[in-house]
Parts: sequence; C-alpha cells; structure tokens
Amino acid sequence: MVSIKFMPSPSTPNEKLASSLAALKKLQDEGRCVFRGADFKRLDRERLTHWGALKEIVRGWYISSSPTEREGDTTAFYACFYEFLAAYCTHRFGEDWCLGPESSMAIHSQNSIVPRQVVVYAKSGTNTMTQFLGDTGILDYRSKNLPDKTKVEERRYGSTSRLGVNLRYLSIAQTLIQVSENYFKSRPTDAKIVLAQVKDITDLLAELLQGGHAVIAGRLAGALRAQNRAEDADRILKTMRANMHNCREVNPFEPHDTFVLTRAEHPCSLRIREMWHRFKPQVEAIFPPQPGLPTDPAVYLNDVNARHIEDAYHSLSIEGYKVTADLIQRIAGGQWNAESERTKKDRDAMAAKGYFDAFNQVKKSLAGNDGILAGYRSNPVYLRNAMHVPPPPEAVRESMPTFLELLSNETSAAVRAVLGHYIFVY
Repeated sequence: MVSIKFMPSPSTPNEKLASSLAALKKLQDEGRCVFRGADFKRLDRERLTHWGALKEIVRGWYISSSPTEREGDTTAFYACFYEFLAAYCTHRFGEDWCLGPESSMAIHSQNSIVPRQVVVYAKSGTNTMTQFLGDTGILDYRSKNLPDKTKVEERRYGSTSRLGVNLRYLSIAQTLIQVSENYFKSRPTDAKIVLAQVKDITDLLAELLQGGHAVIAGRLAGALRAQNRAEDADRILKTMRANMHNCREVNPFEPHDTFVLTRAEHPCSLRIREMWHRFKPQVEAIFPPQPGLPTDPAVYLNDVNARHIEDAYHSLSIEGYKVTADLIQRIAGGQWNAESERTKKDRDAMAAKGYFDAFNQVKKSLAGNDGILAGYRSNPVYLRNAMHVPPPPEAVRESMPTFLELLSNETSAAVRAVLGHYIFVY
C-alpha cells in the first residue's frame, strides 16, 4: 500500500503580503509609525518595503508609508519627523540626550517647518552628522554636562509605556538662555512667541542668577522691553545688579522690528498675527487702490459666474487633479451623473463637483443669502513633499478665532483676499 501525505498548499503572494501587513498593523495598533528593522521578521520587512508599506529612512530604521507614494516622496517622513527623531535618539543615546536650543525654540513656538538640521546634545555623542531622508539630518554634539531633568521637557510618542518614546528638549527658560543672540534677528517670530509664553519670569530669573548670566540677562531684558514688558525687564536688571552682576540691557531684535506679541494665546494664533502684520504692507504695495463695492450686484455676479470654468480649472489643477474644461462644463450644466460615472477615475470628477457646489455657496453668500456652514477638521493633514506641516487639529480650533478677527478688522479688500487665502491654507 502506498501512503499519500496531503501537504498544505503553499501560500499565495497575496496571503503572504496579508500576513506581513498583519504584523505591521499589530505594531501600528500600539500607536507607532516608526520602526527598527529588528521589529520585523526579515521576509516581512523585505515584503513590506518592496510593496511600499515601509520606507527606510536611515539604515535599519523605517516608517509607515503608502504604496501609492511616488519615488522620493517625503510626505510621510515629514509628518512623523519628530517621532522618528525621538525613537532614533533614544535608541542611540538612551535618556542622556536633548535637543539643542534652536530646535527647542522651534518646539516651544510650534514652528511647523521641518528643520533641515537638528542639533542634539548627548553624553555619548560623536560630533558627527547623520543624514536622513529629504535633505534632513542630525548633528549629535558630545556634551558631558547635560541639563538635569528639571531643565528638560518631554513629549510622548506611542501609546504604551513599554514602546513609547520621548522627545527631549530644553525648558523655555533654558532655551532662552542658551539660544544665540543672532536667533532674535534671524527667527524673530519664534523668539517672540516663546517670550509670550513666559507669564512669570521667576524661573527664568533664577536660572540667570544661578549661572551668573549677566550678558544674557541684559539681552532678555532688552527683548522683554521691546515686547512692551518693561516691568519684567526692570526686574531682571535690578535683581542681577543687586547680586553684583554688571548687567547692560541690549535689544536683540532688529531696530525696525517693532511688532509686539504679548497676548496670552496659542502659539499658532500668535504666529498668524505676526504673519498678517509682516505680509500686509507687501500686499498693499502690489495692488492698486481698491475699487469699492460694485454699483450693480447683478452685473458683478454674472462676471463671477462667467469666470467659474477658468477658475475651477486652475485651482483644481494646482491641487493635482486632472480635470478638463469639458468635465467642469458638464457638471455645471447638470449633465454629470454620479451613479453612472462612479469609477476609480471619478476622484477627479468628484473634486470638480465639490468645487462647483462650493462655488454656488460662495455666490449665495455674495448675494446676501445663506452663508457657508462648516466645521473644523478633526484629523491631521499633510502637503505632499512640503516641509511645512499644517498645525494639528487642536491648534486649528484655537487659532481660527484669531484668523476670523483679523479678517473682520481688515479694511483692505486686497489684504483680505490674499492673506485670507494664504493663512487659511497655512
């Protein structure tokens, strides 16, 4: 008798990929999007990388990505840049590291631009540059005397204590003390936003006294006075001099930089105020005098309607949609049927349809009819390959009242149109 053994059939490529994706999902469910190669079995890692679900940033380090990303796309990496930085530095340096003063200023001011180079202080640093994706990288500076934990703040990434990592950066007081004088001229917005978060200078003053930082105390006194905080500036000078420190006040900002940010607002709101102030004169210098309201609203609305096709074509093309004037015309004329044309390529058609619906809502608003009802986004958004990462949802909710206030109080139609659009997209 011949015995026959029934062997299980080999897994199909799709089944193998599904198994690898399940391994990735298990890690993602722990709140992670940054991984080491050792987190995966070799075949899973190779399969996921080949398919595009993992992207290698530096040897042995990966992030979650989309298989639809193009070659050289940096969007996914920029979106999780600081989480990657935290995981990478924690693996290399343990807990004995923190960001340098300039990078700490960017964190405290919530600067949305991903930096090209980050300086990291670490006890085991090697004073070398490590390149990442997208022309970014870190310089790990060997520092034997790191600030103690009371002078370092942390931001947590990851949902579990075992796998979570902390981004370590200097406290506001230490950041202001260690950052260079030139920073106030090269990055005045960030410096003003951080200063505005110092409600009570007691901690800052204690750090200045402990270190005997007379020159820095004079610089910060000048910076605070330039921001209409004369009482705080005087207190720093009097206290330092009373403790036998020769303290001379110096304003570190440019002489012509007189814009003040002292409101107790979210950093994103403060940045929007500064942007409006900085760009307004440039817009006014370019545009001719505003013509005022149209004498015949009907003629004006007809002109707006006539511009729809050209306007929609250019706007949607900028966003990456492949639309044609014919498609826009068919939608505007009610000749497009969503049910019969709903295919994979209808993403472009749906975008054009959405633009047309929004266009009609704007026309109603111009005519004095019902306005546009909308909510604020509750999820993060990213711009393809842009080093600017739009503010998180909570920052949007905090800063929208500031944006609407600036729009309402602006008297120039050109400034409202240009900066209203620019900052809304920001």
